[in-house]
Amino acid sequence: MSVISSTDFYNWKSDPVTTMVMITVNERIEQAKNLLAGSAGLDPNNDNYLRGYIAANNDILGVAFEDMEESE
Repeated sequence: MSVISSTDFYNWKSDPVTTMVMITVNERIEQAKNLLAGSAGLDPNNDNYLRGYIAANNDILGVAFEDMEESE
């Protein structure tokens, strides 16, 4: 059983505010990729941070209705 309906989820995904947030998240991913491309190998800790940051933001962009469903 889902906490929210699929209609509510898709309304949220198409909301202008959500759209702008997702655009901003995507821009931050691209900025982090550019930073990593320009400095990879110089600081392994920073490389790991940027890879994790990129992965976490990609996870946000990939949220689907199925992810909202509660498992029983």
